[in-house]
Amino acid sequence: MASTAAQHDEPTTTVVIGEPKVPRAVLWAVAVYLPSVYIAAGSLVAYSITDRRSPFFIAGESPWRAPALVMWGIYMAVVAVVMMHMLLFLPRAPMAACDAVVDVGWIWVGAPLCFLAVVAVCLDCQWMLVAVVCIIVLLIAALFAHWASLLTITTMLAFFTAMPSHMNMMHAIVEVGREVRRRPA
Repeated sequence: MASTAAQHDEPTTTVVIGEPKVPRAVLWAVAVYLPSVYIAAGSLVAYSITDRRSPFFIAGESPWRAPALVMWGIYMAVVAVVMMHMLLFLPRAPMAACDAVVDVGWIWVGAPLCFLAVVAVCLDCQWMLVAVVCIIVLLIAALFAHWASLLTITTMLAFFTAMPSHMNMMHAIVEVGREVRRRPA
């Protein structure tokens, strides 16, 4: 019993991204080319499945077949852009946030989404294709919202840690709150 209490009393530390182990030029090259690779892959698969001259042609009449696959490529490209932006420009961001973008964005959402888009294209079910495109658009919007919140949090963190302790905004807010509680109603 005492050992579990001691484990909970230890202070937790946050690991930040800091300086990457890879040269910055390599990160820039990956940041430029990786999103275009995902968009090209989604477009190539969409073209090869919907072109009648292609050996991979899958018969179907729905106009939503190509957008479902292209949108998957765009979603994966946005995940790559968010990850590379965090590595290049947000050194104070928690490493867990970058890992979450990679794990959730690529592995837990991106791979099943690719499978779902391919199944919907193969079945040529109009409502399923429209639903897949709408889901991908919503996921892209959620990813942009997550990215904006990361930018806001890390910008505020950099601002408040750069201030001298006597000018710390959080300290001032706490002091104002204490002063308000002391006043009689």
